[in-house]
Amino acid sequence: DGEFSDVVISAVDKSGNRYTSPSLTLAVNNDWPVVTINSPKNTSFVKNSLNVSGSISAGSGIKTLEYSMDNGETWKHLPQRSGVFAISENISSYEEGGIPLDIRVVDTQDKEAVYSAIYVKDTVAPEVKLVIPEEGDIINGENVMAFLVKDDGSYPTLQYAKSSGSPWVDFDHSSMPNKVIGGADLPLSNNMVFRATDAAGNVTTLESKDLG
Repeated sequence: DGEFSDVVISAVDKSGNRYTSPSLTLAVNNDWPVVTINSPKNTSFVKNSLNVSGSISAGSGIKTLEYSMDNGETWKHLPQRSGVFAISENISSYEEGGIPLDIRVVDTQDKEAVYSAIYVKDTVAPEVKLVIPEEGDIINGENVMAFLVKDDGSYPTLQYAKSSGSPWVDFDHSSMPNKVIGGADLPLSNNMVFRATDAAGNVTTLESKDLG
């Protein structure tokens, strides 16, 4: 690959006559254009907006750059500067679940490449329920507190804070997140707060009064 200057093509016919072309400069590029997504990663969870950043590599230059969010039925022009692009789409009208994204680039030699990704729209907050201790139990001192946390698609993070505005402490990930509450580090009080956050950033918060 590269640029070759002063290329001359010479041909001889059956009669021995030689024909020589004028001096030429030829650019040879066998590489295909490449699309790279920087953020967010393929299959990431999103809410009501889709903001994608990435870059394009095309050795011979970019002829067209487009993107589609309907499996290629329609395409939109995608501006780029020095091979860098950004997509910002309001997806509040889209249904929950998978949203396709295709990015198509054609270089100046008409070589085409398509990058395909899918993002998952999720605007529903996790469901959180205290299962240990049971509703109505009287607790004092140190106690194991266990929760059921449900969400469509992602695996939420459960956290504890001794009061609103205090630092959050993560529960270990498990099918039933649990932690011993009531010690000096994690006190049992009427001000404690529990928070579940899913991969899209939807949050459910439970205060002591919500625990039953």
